[in-house]
Amino acid sequence: MADHISLLNLAQQNLKYNTKRQKIVAENVASSRQPGYHTKDLKPFAATISRAQPKMIPLAKTTPGHIAPDIVSQESAMESFEIITTANPFDISPSGNSVSLQDEAMKSAEISAQTKRDTTIASNAFKMLGTAILNRR
Repeated sequence: MADHISLLNLAQQNLKYNTKRQKIVAENVASSRQPGYHTKDLKPFAATISRAQPKMIPLAKTTPGHIAPDIVSQESAMESFEIITTANPFDISPSGNSVSLQDEAMKSAEISAQTKRDTTIASNAFKMLGTAILNRR
């Protein structure tokens, strides 16, 4: 059961990541004619997960001589998606703009597929939890 909850949490965090990434893609498209604008994106979700992973198991200060743990919740580590600026030197226009509408369309399709996957995972996890609760007699 705990595996379903952690899977649901992971799907939820990925949905938040994809929502923020879709907003950035929309900003890139909206700024595609702005001189000097450079494409922005988020660091990959896997990098965010690996940064949050060690913080999932809380540390405890069991004796006075121990150093107090640096408490950073998994949620706060996951919520801090890092925006990066990407500029392929071959895609920069004479005005200095680096937005490629084809690349942004591909990102948008990727985000859509990931969102569909995550909502399916969440939906099935809720169905399994509901079945487990109803059949618990």
